[in-house]
Amino acid sequence: MPLAYSQNGVATGVGDFASLPNQCVATGPERRSELEDSTCKSRLRRCFESRRKAIPMAERPALDRALARNVSTIPEYLSASCLGGFVPIGAEPDLGSLAAGKRLFLPRFNRNQLAYEMVEINNPERDLAIGRYGIPEPVSTLPAASEADLAGMFYLVPAVACDRCGVRLGRGGGYYDRILRGEATWAAVVYSCQLSDEKLPSEPHDVSMDYVVTDAEVVDCRRNPGKQKDKTGR
Repeated sequence: MPLAYSQNGVATGVGDFASLPNQCVATGPERRSELEDSTCKSRLRRCFESRRKAIPMAERPALDRALARNVSTIPEYLSASCLGGFVPIGAEPDLGSLAAGKRLFLPRFNRNQLAYEMVEINNPERDLAIGRYGIPEPVSTLPAASEADLAGMFYLVPAVACDRCGVRLGRGGGYYDRILRGEATWAAVVYSCQLSDEKLPSEPHDVSMDYVVTDAEVVDCRRNPGKQKDKTGR
């Protein structure tokens, strides 16, 4: 059954987070097995992806504009000269307008290191090619970002879901967790229907967000006592 949406994109009715099995909600210190964690995350991904996909196409441009406006109020975004972005896939928000006046960096898969790296682009038509998983990424001839660029970067991080402590449920594979490091600022960008008031399951390698930004609000996760890690990933 489809979800019902209010005008601001908040999911109501069938498919609410509370309808998921209790074992997928982090409520205590006990450690689930790796298989249980994987199963819960897969089920949560399906739930929140269905919420996002249910947003009518006609409403998405307005929600994207509202999300971009909220990002633009964050002091670290305003002061950053380097923006770590992403190429939206599927029903992810399109926030290309936020690159105006900044140096734009996008992820590229490094086949030698088997990991993603950030690369500056200037002309999307010239500087992008279809890469790993069929997602456009910077061409191989462009240099990877320097440590100085990475240190001061403001990252827009895609997510399937986030909670108010900054726990992020990504596309799977942990690729962004390996990109995010140093003294940069990390802001997950999601629609309101992807923000969970319940704590999401997390693992030791997961990196918490500094902010979670939706079309309706900016959540400063650094002020939340439940934030799980500092910038070293501990």
